[in-house]
Amino acid sequence: MKKETTRPPPALLTTGYFRKGLSYQSYRRTGTRDWLLIHTVGGSGVFAGVSGSFIAKKGDMVLLKPGVIHDYSTNPETRQWEILWAHFSPRKEALGWLDWPEVTPGIRRLFFPQGKCRQSVENRLKEMHHLNQGANEFREALGMNCLERALLEAQRVNPNRKAFLMDDRVKMAMDYLCERIGEPFQAEQLAIHCGISSSRLSHLFVSQVGQSPRNYQENQKILRARELLCRSKQPVSEIALELGFENPFYFSLRFKKWVGASPREYRKRFAY
Repeated sequence: MKKETTRPPPALLTTGYFRKGLSYQSYRRTGTRDWLLIHTVGGSGVFAGVSGSFIAKKGDMVLLKPGVIHDYSTNPETRQWEILWAHFSPRKEALGWLDWPEVTPGIRRLFFPQGKCRQSVENRLKEMHHLNQGANEFREALGMNCLERALLEAQRVNPNRKAFLMDDRVKMAMDYLCERIGEPFQAEQLAIHCGISSSRLSHLFVSQVGQSPRNYQENQKILRARELLCRSKQPVSEIALELGFENPFYFSLRFKKWVGASPREYRKRFAY
């Protein structure tokens, strides 16, 4: 059995920049509670996932979701691996920037061809590490600012960046539904707000988002509920009311349909 690698202490941001030889490997059977970003600057590394292994080469940026196995090491063929890395807890608003192509369940990757975009992202990550290691009292916040700028620049090579290709009326509908997450769904009111017929909006929304406006709003309610269940001690009944569900029983039914567990079971399993 592989030896477990020590997990970083809980923090908003933990960073590193180093070159490792053939003996380097890291293994965490259940991963970590934060996200892990690893950008290959030189050499290459091997990542093992539940559905197979892949090699990360120069220009590859790999993202591991919370709770996903960490099993990576220097590639024997190159015998060295130079990486910039960051364990981080993203803001809710930044989660959409992490929607990259998945190589194996829970592990995502982007490739940056040689050029200005790659150099710019690497510079941001180096600055992130430099600031995060400094004595400034705002070092974590400054480091996170650099990381978020790198993630935004990475969208240039992200084939999953659907939001950038969406019809403006669909974006408007998504914003409207999120801003009124605690209100009941009203198709006609949504269509009037977006300046389009209800049937046309529904067609555009399904084709570009992959689900109906009603399902999208309920999905946002469930995502918010998961966050509240994990990070607060609010009673389930209060969460249901805040998110606009008719009653706690109906909320529990819908939550279990989406998540596979009741709100109380989910809180017991994943609360911080």
